Amino acid sequence: FVLMQVNYVEGEPETYSVPLSITSAEQMRAIRREQPHAVVARLRVPDKDSEWLLCDAMMDQSFCKSLLQSISRRRRFKGRVGQIVASTTRAFHSARGPDEVPLEPTPMTVEQTNTSVVYGGRLILKLFRQLGDGINPELEIGRFLTERTTFAHVPPLAGALEYFRTKGEPLSLAVLQGFVPNEGDAWRYTLD
Repeated sequence: FVLMQVNYVEGEPETYSVPLSITSAEQMRAIRREQPHAVVARLRVPDKDSEWLLCDAMMDQSFCKSLLQSISRRRRFKGRVGQIVASTTRAFHSARGPDEVPLEPTPMTVEQTNTSVVYGGRLILKLFRQLGDGINPELEIGRFLTERTTFAHVPPLAGALEYFRTKGEPLSLAVLQGFVPNEGDAWRYTLD
């Protein structure tokens, strides 16, 4: 995960989450063909005839699988000035279903400011691209409704990824929710 701060001539700076991965030659062709917008840079190894792609990791199935695995195992990843903490809620196991059933990640292609990945029609991970200081309201409200009430008319919060800095407030990176099949989103409805 790369956190990038953008400073403007006028206005407040903004922080963005940019998960990156390096793909092999075989994955490279598929990414260039199916998701050219995910390519950040071409990498060449000096003195070797090999090329790699630095790309948006959310388009990499292995990375998406590792995100779900990290949340389920409540992993922690240390960085230079903080750590990413993966957590689950009491709704995780029922929303996820049996451990023996693999949940293949499928990135969603709708136009939005976040990046979402559906796991086997059971879970959806929403990665926040623009980050704000403190707990994201979607995480805070979802956690409250899932952990402290019996309100069942929203998708249950199954887990989260948060970045805890040594100085400053934590940043909400992503929420993992129970997936609710639907006919589309408000943006598509409005366009139609």
